[in-house]
Amino acid sequence: MVAQEIAHGLSLGATGPHLDRLAWVCVRSPAHLIPPSPDIHAGELEAISLAIETGWRVLIDDQMGRRYLHRLGHPFTGTLGVLMAAKQAGLLPQVSPIVAALVQEGYWIDKAALQKALGMVNETLPL
Repeated sequence: MVAQEIAHGLSLGATGPHLDRLAWVCVRSPAHLIPPSPDIHAGELEAISLAIETGWRVLIDDQMGRRYLHRLGHPFTGTLGVLMAAKQAGLLPQVSPIVAALVQEGYWIDKAALQKALGMVNETLPL
């Protein structure tokens, strides 16, 4: 489902990865889906189902999906978590310029969560 959503977005002119061109990407579907929830979209439902099946950590920013995973006690992280880990591993000099670019492109990030995350990597919000 997620791969289909990405392909559909690309067909409408969105920018993003062409998954079929990335040799390191393996598109998988879960054998069984978790019970549907009106709060969880189809792509998140499939990603959560696969993560539970495999024991993998989920990369998810959708608030309802994160709440569901939290209730299950299943590990997850979001975009900020990935960026923070990249900085801590020495792969990024700063998180805040990337976050600023994401926000400029329309990505919504809770300001309090952002301040907390940046503080954890010794950065602050630009004024």
